Amino acid sequence: VYVNSVLSSQVDSLQRESAVLTRWGKLAAQESQVMDHLDELRAASNFLAETESTDVILESPTNKGNSGGILLVADDGRRAMLMVTGMRELEPPSSYEVWLVRSDQSEWAGQLKVDSKGWGAVELHPPQSLFDFDMVRLTPAPASDPVPGRGDMILEGQIVDHRIAR
Repeated sequence: VYVNSVLSSQVDSLQRESAVLTRWGKLAAQESQVMDHLDELRAASNFLAETESTDVILESPTNKGNSGGILLVADDGRRAMLMVTGMRELEPPSSYEVWLVRSDQSEWAGQLKVDSKGWGAVELHPPQSLFDFDMVRLTPAPASDPVPGRGDMILEGQIVDHRIAR
């Protein structure tokens, strides 16, 4: 009886420790998500504060849903900040793919993760000026084909060279 009592006490103690460790693990995961969001917001704030930019509005080509976004393109076209809202969070490790389109050819530009509230941001550094492209598209990943079809699109926006637009 004494041994059973001691073992029962130890099992109870281990269960309490396990519950505490589980809570610590959840808190650490939440802290990591908060830090990721802060990093995204810091990058967006820095971009907005430091850069003269041209904005490209991203909308659903089917006009369905409440998702939307903006691509802020630096004047030289070599840097951009993409921010979206109202998007559906994809199950990890999936994310959204950013594509730059020119003459029906798509070039991959980056990945975008969206949080449970539908918000996401990513800074892009394309190999050439964004103003050399006609359009930006956002599609779910992984795309089986490097050139996504119209059915795969989530958001898109027309890129207009700021020198022509002004």
